[in-house]
Amino acid sequence: MITRAIFKYAIDLDLNKNQELCATIKKKTRVSKINGIFKVSKVTMLYVMLTEWYEHIGINPISYEDKDNLYFIHDSNYALNTMYDSLVGGDGSGKTQDDFLKYMFA
Repeated sequence: MITRAIFKYAIDLDLNKNQELCATIKKKTRVSKINGIFKVSKVTMLYVMLTEWYEHIGINPISYEDKDNLYFIHDSNYALNTMYDSLVGGDGSGKTQDDFLKYMFA
């Protein structure tokens, strides 16, 4: 239940409705094909938790950032995609998500 409350703030964007954002992210990241985009608002608890977690484990899977949101893309970068997917995907599944929640609530 707590997992669902936290991760509901990871919004899977419709690529067809966000073509300008896709073009901006492609240009910034030099990625030729985006398969999906997750958006996390900077005013949510998830934003605070993700930035703290990524600093703790020493990675930065954030593809693009504007003044209001972070964006994570699905492209060919398997390691970063897997890291973010395993965190926000499902409702409490995966070792990565378990480790994240243990760290946040320890």
